[in-house]
Amino acid sequence: MMGPKSDERTVKNTQTINSSAHVANGDRISTRSSVATGSSRITTEGACKVKKEKDFDPCLIKMEEELAPDFVGLSDYERMIQQNIAEKKKLLDSLEILKVKDELIAMKPQPVKKATYRGIAKEQKSDELVVRRRSLRQQKSTPDGLDLPLPSEREVARALAKASRDRDSRPPPGPASLIDYYKPQNREECEMFIRDIQAMPVCGEESSVWRGNFSRVLQRMKKMKISTELVAKVVPERTFAAQIHPSLDKILVLVGSKWGDLGIWYVQRKDKTSGAYYFNPHSGPINCLTIDKWNPQHIFSSSYDGSLRRTDLTAGIVQEVHCYSKEDFHNMYLWHAHLDKNSILVGTNHGKVIHVDTRADEKNPKEYKVQNSNIKVVTVHPTRTQYFATASSCGHVCLWDIRKHKTNDPFTFCRHSKSISGLDFSPVTGKSMISTCMDNYLRFISFNLVDLKVTQKSVTAPRQGDG
Repeated sequence: MMGPKSDERTVKNTQTINSSAHVANGDRISTRSSVATGSSRITTEGACKVKKEKDFDPCLIKMEEELAPDFVGLSDYERMIQQNIAEKKKLLDSLEILKVKDELIAMKPQPVKKATYRGIAKEQKSDELVVRRRSLRQQKSTPDGLDLPLPSEREVARALAKASRDRDSRPPPGPASLIDYYKPQNREECEMFIRDIQAMPVCGEESSVWRGNFSRVLQRMKKMKISTELVAKVVPERTFAAQIHPSLDKILVLVGSKWGDLGIWYVQRKDKTSGAYYFNPHSGPINCLTIDKWNPQHIFSSSYDGSLRRTDLTAGIVQEVHCYSKEDFHNMYLWHAHLDKNSILVGTNHGKVIHVDTRADEKNPKEYKVQNSNIKVVTVHPTRTQYFATASSCGHVCLWDIRKHKTNDPFTFCRHSKSISGLDFSPVTGKSMISTCMDNYLRFISFNLVDLKVTQKSVTAPRQGDG
């Protein structure tokens, strides 16, 4: 049990604490707050003691120096994680991996913007419903067709008439206006376009890309560039032939399409169709287009529909020069070449070359039997026009003399491994020819018209798909 003395000592101690608290704070503090203050002092002293113990760890000192003051308040384990991250970052910086990453991202091809449509007017699609095809089972018929009703005589006659029209579906022979062969809706703009073409002069300025020696022409060609303004859709279907008009004032491109369309693109013209209009003078593919060098306003076109036609750009007239009869609907014109001012040699699909006079409407022109297969190309010697060369689908290049022609007996010939797609004489001297073949070889053929020796050199051309 506690006595009166112990109570006195307790009271004195309490008074001593209270008096010291009054002296320190200048205010009255209760006994509880004094005890709490004492305990907080003990805690602070303990923390300082722990901190002093930690200060002796050199790793922690180094980590605190590197991470302070960004990671103040983190635990030891969190500080070690941040230290590992910092070390790995320094390693990546030393290896320049992030720099290489940025370079690779910069090298990544950027998405190409879709080109805007430029060219001929688009045809409006009809809203008619397409009739769905039904099988014989859906028509409640047997596979052998025994239950199908036989066509009437009227239906048979109608089908025969349709087949006859399809065989001779060539447009009228003309002469007819060029606008009559125009189908799209913007007819008024096309008429203005034809008037501009008719006013085009044959000869232009003296300066031209093709004038001068070879080195100067090559330098000018290297400066040529292509842009979106120089791209346009000229014909609705695949292109079979193309020519550039020799006018120097205007850039005029002529294109023949798969279904007999003759496209004319006036590159500098600015209108809704970007200067591109197409006409339909043929019903079959236009395989060859030529410009008459004696009259550059005359454009000749030969087609699979068995007709040779002349388009006069100045007069705006289309006229048929020669064609096969209705009975010979299976015959086709594959190529043609100008022999002189009034004569054209036309190659056919049955191995003949037809000598056509453009001044007269000859029903039975002179024919030369030169091959047993398709005549793919016909070309005439530039200086000695009595000589012409033919290339066939069987791979033969033959040289002929029109004055001494004998059936299937050329002056000389050379063989290719596959069908020949192109052949032409050198434009100045005519002492050599160049041919392109389906075996992906480009051949230079030189010959002498005296002894008719043929030497051949081959240069491998890049295959399709090799870029």
